Amino acid sequence: MDAAMHMREALSLSYGSLMKATREKVETNAVLSEVCKEARDMADARNSYAFEAARLNDENTESVRKIEYLVEMTGKASDTLNARNEEARKNRAEVTVHNSILHDSPQQHPP
Repeated sequence: MDAAMHMREALSLSYGSLMKATREKVETNAVLSEVCKEARDMADARNSYAFEAARLNDENTESVRKIEYLVEMTGKASDTLNARNEEARKNRAEVTVHNSILHDSPQQHPP
């Protein structure tokens, strides 16, 4: 009888240990489930940020290209304008010289 009682106590203790382990397993599963959800959310956010960073890098690259193009075109326009101004100065100097020659030459009077 003592052996049976001892076996029942051992079985009861084992069952209690099994129930405790099962509860801990359920608790651990709940914690791991929450941790996995947070990890997925963090991975989604990281991917979203990576996508946004790539988009912003592309946008920045395009903006730099536009700025470089505008700087180049401004330089060309400035060169063209400077050349036209120089040509206008030369033409004005020629006209001034021509007018001076016409003004200084003896005028012919009709008889």
